Amino acid sequence: MGTGYKLVFLAATYKNLGDTEKALSLYRQAIAQADQNQYSTIKAKSLSGIAALYREPGEFDQALQHHAEAIEILDRASAKLDRAEA
Repeated sequence: MGTGYKLVFLAATYKNLGDTEKALSLYRQAIAQADQNQYSTIKAKSLSGIAALYREPGEFDQALQHHAEAIEILDRASAKLDRAEA
């Protein structure tokens, strides 16, 4: 699980630095690892991060789709704090 969180935080760092492509790649890696290891919270955090990447240039349909998927995952996991953030 630690590596998944590292990828999520590293992706967020690249997002904040303006490197959208690197951030997207890292979020996708985190999702792949989360799927492999069944860490739904990491997957949801990554989906929310991707949604933020789509939201910035105004691609709201893509952003909403990713936020909705993250919220659905977090609802099933009863992760209320993470769900509120998503």
